[in-house]
Amino acid sequence: MREKLRVTRPGRLTAIHVKDLVYYQNSSERGTAGLRPFSDDCTRLHIEEGWDFHSRVTIWRDPVREMQKTKAHGLLWKTLRADSTFSRMGLPEYLLVFRKWAKDGEEVVPVTHTKDSFPVEEWQDHASPVWNFSKQDLPETDVLNVKVARSDKDEKHLCPMPLNITKRALRMWSNPNDVVFSPFMGIGSEGYVSLQQGRRFVGTELNPNYFRQAVKNLGEAAAVGQGRDLFAANDNQPAQVAA
Repeated sequence: MREKLRVTRPGRLTAIHVKDLVYYQNSSERGTAGLRPFSDDCTRLHIEEGWDFHSRVTIWRDPVREMQKTKAHGLLWKTLRADSTFSRMGLPEYLLVFRKWAKDGEEVVPVTHTKDSFPVEEWQDHASPVWNFSKQDLPETDVLNVKVARSDKDEKHLCPMPLNITKRALRMWSNPNDVVFSPFMGIGSEGYVSLQQGRRFVGTELNPNYFRQAVKNLGEAAAVGQGRDLFAANDNQPAQVAA
């Protein structure tokens, strides 16, 4: 978080995609079960490192699908019938957004839109505090293929960033030809959307299998993108870094 703040342009944003975490009975020091407010931890740490909390988008997730995937005790119907004090709601996801405020004398390049490029009806939809995955434009399966990047020894918890969430964030909070930075690139989801949307991209990734797949994905995106050169500087506008 500290280094991310250092490389981000003044007046720009960072966005992280998170959800809270479940801890099960006997996995805590007290032997109890519950939820770890991971999203709150992320917000607190960003603020401690100098970011300012800018926005929280709640991303709706289907509780039935979560129950089918996790068999979580709190989501079972039989739990509701036996003792509903153990019943809980399904877990949404969050897009947490933080701003790096400019200091006196620092140049700020605004992100601008026109009435035609961003109609008021579209803005009203984006401004909703809840982005609903049940809508046709936000399917939760809109992700890059992960299986091709995995080996038997790879971690099994990789959760690729939904492309449509990234697309919405970039459309609202970045200009064409800005540089988007992903410090945990994975298979290149944020970069894939960035290049398709006429932005440039810098990403870092430790896992060599994920990195190689990211290079392939980014190459495909650049080939069908909006004609931007990944490394071309814009003489009229300095490159931006919006993590």
